[in-house]
Amino acid sequence: MFCLRCPLILTPSALSGFQTAEDVAKWPKAMHTASQLLTLQGAIAHTDMPIESGPTRLLPFSQMFEAGYMAYRLPEFNEYFLDNYVSLALEKGDAIFFSPALFHAAGENRTADFERSANLIQVSSAFGKTMEAVDSLPLVEACWDIVAERYKVSGGMSPEVDAVVKAVGEGYP
Repeated sequence: MFCLRCPLILTPSALSGFQTAEDVAKWPKAMHTASQLLTLQGAIAHTDMPIESGPTRLLPFSQMFEAGYMAYRLPEFNEYFLDNYVSLALEKGDAIFFSPALFHAAGENRTADFERSANLIQVSSAFGKTMEAVDSLPLVEACWDIVAERYKVSGGMSPEVDAVVKAVGEGYP
């Protein structure tokens, strides 16, 4: 369906890569707005992609829609998107890049015998988080003894221990 630009919270729905409306609402609106400035999304066509093959659908100027981080789940917004999106035919080697806040979705391949191919790209700032799954267990196991010792020495949750726990052990998908 759509790509969500906000940080993910680890829940069963997060394991699929998309959040429920309830999970998304847990994050402050300012976080949704800030996260769109930390990421660039795009695609590079490895084949020609005529309109019939369903290149990415984009809703012009939708990155300006302040309530967008929650709106894409609403049936009336989905209908608006489907009535107003644009797609660009791409030739092999063409690239398209856009803000993740721009509403976008995969197009429908209406051809019977054409396979489109593109490399989807997400460029993330070091200050943001990607949507890929991270197996954090090996990271936790590698630093557990050191973190446990620092916890004991500092008499509890020091800023340093807190930072390591958040960075390594949160299970961010």
